[in-house]
Amino acid sequence: MKTVFKNLILTPFVLLISSCSTQTKVQCENTKWHQRGVQMALDGQTKESQNEFVNQCSSQGVAIDQAKFDQGYAYGLKLFCRPDHGYQYGLQGFEYREICDVKKRAAFLEKYLLGRKAFLNQEIHEKRRLLRTIDEDIDFKKKLLEDASRKDFNEWTVPTEKEAGLTGESNNLNMRKTLIEGEVKLMGSQLSKLGQSK
Repeated sequence: MKTVFKNLILTPFVLLISSCSTQTKVQCENTKWHQRGVQMALDGQTKESQNEFVNQCSSQGVAIDQAKFDQGYAYGLKLFCRPDHGYQYGLQGFEYREICDVKKRAAFLEKYLLGRKAFLNQEIHEKRRLLRTIDEDIDFKKKLLEDASRKDFNEWTVPTEKEAGLTGESNNLNMRKTLIEGEVKLMGSQLSKLGQSK
């Protein structure tokens, strides 16, 4: 009986592992290495970021066309390291991983930093707008709780369970507010560092 029970538990696990292994092998066999190189460069990834995938392919006995990957990556870098792309990359909030060569890096970084600053300013603006909305919501809930606790307030009262709910909601809003204030502070710090990196 124990053997049957073990087999019932282990069989799905073994099938899952072999399924993942088969998927990886098929994915490796279907990889167009030139295209993969181009895409990785356009995504701002380092060459080394594909090492895990390469190791998985090797463990499945699938050969990697490193020359095609390198050609694709070099072509992708030419597209990625253009100044206009640097601005767009920064504006989308992506972190730059120092993949452009020295000749193109300065022009790319100049535009990237402008885009990154615009991104951070927009994010800070949106977070501050959200903080104002949260503050209004907190104030409204405080007023409801104050009104409910007044003995002479007869037109409308909040039952005790609703008071507890309002208190919980206020506490949740205060925690959310604290998190967002931390995000704004961090973005402001990043913005200050970018301002100093000229």
